[in-house]
This record gives sequence, structure tokens and C-alpha cells, in this order.
Amino acid sequence: ATRRPSAKARFGLPDGSSLVMAPPVCPVLRGQAFGEEATSCWSSLTGGPPVAKGQSLLQVHSALSELSAAGREEVYSAELLTMSSYKYGRFEASIQWAGADGVISSFFPWKPGSERQDRSWNELDFEATGLDGNGQCKMQLNMIGGYPGPQSNEQVVDLGPPNMCTALRTYTFEWTSDYIAWFVDGVQVRREQGSYVQQWNRGFSGNTGMQFRFNLWVGDYTFGGNFNQGSLPLYQYIDWARWYSWSPRTNGFTFEWQEDFNRPSMPSGWTFGDWRSPLGHSQHRSQNIVFKDGYAVLALTSSSMETPSPNNVPAPSRAQISGAAPAPSRRGRATSSALAVPAHPRSPHQRQAHWARRTTTGRSVVWGHGAGGAHAPSGSLACEGGTPGECMQQVDQSRDGMKVTCGGTTTPSTNMYEKVSGVGGWGGRCTCPDGQTYNVGDNNDACGSLACEGGTPGECMQQVDQSRDGMKVTCGMMSPDPSPTPTPGASAPAPPGGSCSAEGEDCRNTMCCQDSSMTCFEKNEYWGGCRSACTPGAIDPNDPVEYQTPWTCTVLGTAPTAPTPTPTPTPTALQPQGPCPAGWTQALWTYYISYAPCCQGNPNYDPAAGTEECDYYNACQWSGYFAYKNGQQSFDWVKSNNLVAFYTVNGNNGDFASKRIRVQAASKTIEAQIVDTCGDSDCNGCCTRNANKGGGNLVDMEYWTVMNNFGSTDVANGDICWQLV
Repeated sequence: ATRRPSAKARFGLPDGSSLVMAPPVCPVLRGQAFGEEATSCWSSLTGGPPVAKGQSLLQVHSALSELSAAGREEVYSAELLTMSSYKYGRFEASIQWAGADGVISSFFPWKPGSERQDRSWNELDFEATGLDGNGQCKMQLNMIGGYPGPQSNEQVVDLGPPNMCTALRTYTFEWTSDYIAWFVDGVQVRREQGSYVQQWNRGFSGNTGMQFRFNLWVGDYTFGGNFNQGSLPLYQYIDWARWYSWSPRTNGFTFEWQEDFNRPSMPSGWTFGDWRSPLGHSQHRSQNIVFKDGYAVLALTSSSMETPSPNNVPAPSRAQISGAAPAPSRRGRATSSALAVPAHPRSPHQRQAHWARRTTTGRSVVWGHGAGGAHAPSGSLACEGGTPGECMQQVDQSRDGMKVTCGGTTTPSTNMYEKVSGVGGWGGRCTCPDGQTYNVGDNNDACGSLACEGGTPGECMQQVDQSRDGMKVTCGMMSPDPSPTPTPGASAPAPPGGSCSAEGEDCRNTMCCQDSSMTCFEKNEYWGGCRSACTPGAIDPNDPVEYQTPWTCTVLGTAPTAPTPTPTPTPTALQPQGPCPAGWTQALWTYYISYAPCCQGNPNYDPAAGTEECDYYNACQWSGYFAYKNGQQSFDWVKSNNLVAFYTVNGNNGDFASKRIRVQAASKTIEAQIVDTCGDSDCNGCCTRNANKGGGNLVDMEYWTVMNNFGSTDVANGDICWQLV
């Protein structure tokens, strides 16, 4: 990207001395060759003839970098990134930047392969770029494109207090097909839309998206200012990162996952950079990424310094955060308007704020002060039945929204399913004595045990599932009264391994009701209940006063139906109707591309196409191959037939092989052939995760089927209704 020079530049000379000078004003532009006048000018500025007539500015910069590095220790830097890319949604993180002149500290979604000359560049930036004239950290926002790139569109903004280099603040990108926006602590600070965004979005094809990336590195006079090695060590702290998908149908965002960096090692799905930093002044390495106390810490150190570790990396500064959004529930759906970051509560019905005391061991207890917002006086802690300690007026994200209700030494009467520290993302099912099952993590012991207290643990799966990351269940006592006996033949199907919920219980986990005349309705992302009827948007006067908020009335699971005669045997899938009319079944609608245009051997090869399908999903190996078709199918055949892959969590996917399916979505009804299914082993459980968003079923439509019938892949993101023909 084009970088602006700082007010002064400093060059290290071979004898170890340095030269401070005004920014270069020599008559030369990027890419032009040096003439006599320019050569003389640059030679006088640098105190010697580092370049010769005819050299380009890029060559000059390289020569000056060598001069600057002379006599200087090697500097080690860091880059942390996700292995997966994400298309259209909200990229969000809580960050405290490193603050020093000549240092770049950043958070940037980036499309893999953008650096290639035959690819378009796609990158968005929050960049702390050194210090301003008052010694304060500077923030630059950037939207980089170009074919090839990079072509910058940068903007410097004043974020105001608290100081972004001494306080954790929340930074958000919202990326849709229509606009891109930057937010800090929920306040929009920049927005781009219209033809500029549409042109930028053309750099993505199929499911190509952008990775989460964070880095910390050394700049220079062209970008970042005057680096002083005496400012080391420096640290960038990342408290959490989270991802929301975006639906063009609702123009809203849905919470998908959050990484809290609770493990002492690299989280699953993340990796590190091991290349030279952008201007070549530092070397990225894995040793400069440390995971400590729930933070990912990027370190900037010199070769003479001790290697960063949890023992020598200091804790971040803690200042009050203005308007930061607490983490949403990991078990619920968090949709919101595309124009603002929601302030979701953690508990089912109310928010607790996030000041609390710290114990002598440095661990935060999980109490917040009474409801009233982050700026309310700290009059009391959310500590019910216990002895509250001193309330500290500083933010700690680990206690944000958390409350404790202390009990005696007896087992609780109800199951307690909650997010706690010390629990990982590997895990499995825990079955409580009442028959209810819960998806829980392991005790950070490499699947040695599940966070299943008082219940029967199932098999521990050694793969990360964001829905159970940090989740533990403490099973309660069995009720002395037997559960009502459902009417034979009329009850909704029970979830695998457990029973349905009673009236007054949260039914989001079971998605069915013990009383067969009731339906499990969603109230919001934090609560669902068994009811006889539900009016969307209405407030139930029978709810406690403090919980009287509108119900969405989304059906979770299967609505009760009258007994029917045994039908002719057909393939069985989970049958929640959800938003579908009678006779149709709900599924999640996604799409894939069989002939990826990034594959050079494919007839639709496009050198400008995004490369994610080729880089991460072996698309070139399986062009035109389907599980239920013999041999490779031609590109023309794929393009001219309606094709889908079908997956159900019921496990009997083979029963649907080569069946005809009728689907209804986006005001259209079409028929297609089921030619493939989805394999959890290929994508770390993505098939089951996606199917569970659609009532247990997934319809993954081939790209050309979507384009031929619906005109745009943007619509293939949400609910679809289906039936076998």
C-alpha cells in the first residue's frame, strides 16, 4: 500500500551513528528511474551514494533499508491468522495496540493470494501507525484493492479516549455485498458503499473470503515513523476474536463463533506467519506469539532479548472501555441490524456490567456490578448469596455480564449449563440424570475428561466445536415427581440421547417439549420456552416483569401434529418445519462450486479468480466428481443440470442418493438431483454445524444451479424448504 512519510526520518549508518533528516523531497516518483538531479539529492540526504543513476525508487528504498539495518540487532515480530477464510459478515476483535513510533500494530481481514500479480488484492485494515505530533497513538483505516494491487484508500481517524494503546477496545469490520463499515466500540468511524464496494467485491468468486489476521512489525519513514530499538519490547494484546455471518435476505448478522484464546497454545484453526514483515525490517516467528491469561499476545523483541513466554510477558493495561459489546451467547443466534453492533446480554434476560474485584492470585471472579450499564456507579456486585469483595472500576472481559448465585453444599435442583474458564473446545456429550444431554468441552486435558459434573460423559471428540468451547454442565438432582407421560404417537421426537423440556425450562437445547400439545418457541438468542401458542413480536404478560421482552416465536424443533397412519417407508431426515409450509421440511441453504475457476485445468479457468477453493479445499482434485455419479462429469453437464448435495444429522445420507428433490426459496420452486453429500471429516464438523442451523438438514446447491435459477449466489445463505419428489 502507498505509505506516507513521517515528519522526520532516521537512518542508521555503517559506523553505528544515525542521521536525522526531513522527509525526502527529491524529484522522483514511485517506479521512475533516478536521473542526475535525483541521484545527487538522495546522496546528499543519506550522507553517501547508496544509489546510482537509473535506479528505481524501489531499489533506493532497498538500499536505504540496508543502510538502516547496519549495526542493528535483528528484530523479531509476529503475525497471527486463521486458516479459514470468511465471506460477507462481521470481523470483530478486542485489542490493545502496541504504542511506539515506527511500529505498526494491526487487525486486517485479507484475501489469501492477494499478493500475486495475477490476482486482485482485497484487504481491510485497522492499523496503529506509530505516534502523532503529540506522542499519541495514531489509527489509520484502509481499504486496499487493485488488480494487481495494492492500491490504498487510507484514512486517519481520531478515536478519542481511552488511549487505544493502553486500553482494550472493540474493533469491527462489517462487510456485505452493498457496503463496508468500520466500527470502534460500536460507533461507526468509516463507511464505504456503492460502485466502489461493488468493484472491490468482484475480487471474490465462489466462497472465497478473507482471513482474520493480526500483526505487529517495524515500519520506517515511509510508513509508521522513526523506529527506536530502545522502545522494545512492545506487545499487542488480543482478548478475543469473533465472527458473524451475514444474510442478504435479512440484511442481518448471525453470531457463528468466538475465540477467547484460553488455551496456553495455538488454538485449533489458527496459525502464525514466518516471513519477513512488509518493509523487511523485522522477522515474523512463532516464538513471538504468546497465549497468557486468556490473551493472544504479539511481541516485538530484539535478538538480544529473552524469548517471549508467559513468564516474561506483562499483563495488558486495563482502562474502562466505552461502549464495548459483550460476547454473545455461544448457544444462541445473534442477529442484528447491519448498521450497529448490538449490546447482547449474556444471561437469558438481563445484562450485568463488567466491573469487579481481583483476587490475590490475579484471577477475576465472575461477578459484575448491578445492572445499569458500564457507566453506572459500582454500588453492588452481582453476587447473590455470597460475600462480595471490593468492586474495581475497570473492565475485565472475562467477567463481563457474569453473575453468581451461591448455593449450599447440596446438588443444584436443575442442570446448570454455563461458560467457565479452564474448559476447551474439544469435547462431547454429557447426559444428566434427568436424561437431558449437553455439548460440553474437555477440561483442557487433551480429552482426558469432559466438563460433565454429576452426569454420564460420552466419547470425547478431539476436534474444536465452537458451540461447546468453554461450556460445562453441572447436573441437578432428579425431580421427585415423575415427568408427565406424553400421549402415545403424538409427542415430538426426543433429541438424541435425551428427553424433552418441561414447561418453564429453556428448550433451545432439546428443541422439543414433554407436553406434546406444546411447541418449543425461541424468545431470543438466550431463551426458548414450551408454549401452546406464540405471537411474533409480542410480550408475554406472564413473564417476570424484568424479563418482559418480545418473543421471536421461531419454532425450534418440530411443531406438534396429530397422529397419522404409518406412511410408506421413505428416507428419514429430521423434520422440523420451522419457516416452511405444511408438507415441506426446513434446511440450511448453502452453495459450492464443482468446477472452481482457480484451477488451471478447468475449462472455466480465470486467472483473476479467488484461490480459496484451490488453496484450502483441494477443488482442483475433485472437479466434476460427485459421490452418487460414476466418473467425472463434464463442465457442460454440471452447468446445464440442477444439482445439490444433501446432508442430514440423522446419519442416513445414503438413503437420499440420486433422489429427486424439490426446493422452495427466494420466491421460486425448482427440482434438482441429489448427486452428493457432505463429509464432516473434510471440514472439521462443518456439515453437522451447518445442518443444525437448518433444523438438522443441509441443502448445498451447486454454483451453476444457483446462478441459472436465482441469478446470484448472495441468496444462497439461509433457510430453504424441501421435499422429495
